[in-house]
Amino acid sequence: MADLKEELREEASNYGVDLFGVASAHDFSEAPPGHRPTDILPGAESIIILGLKMLDAQTDLLPLEGDTSSNSPRQAMFSGIEYQLFRVRL
Repeated sequence: MADLKEELREEASNYGVDLFGVASAHDFSEAPPGHRPTDILPGAESIIILGLKMLDAQTDLLPLEGDTSSNSPRQAMFSGIEYQLFRVRL
């Protein structure tokens, strides 16, 4: 597991990710129903956390509260990074 974690960390860094972490899915057992990792993906064991630094001005481009569209440039960028990370072991 440690090798995979380090491989993913390195790959994420190559894509400009500023924060990378792995947490147990069980750490989120107190989250509200529907927001637990196992609610979304039954049997999930681990969660990968990614973070990017953003300038204050960039937050003006973020969707307003309640906007659930996934068409923002930020979402598109994360989707690309996620796709590449999942391909690491394929």
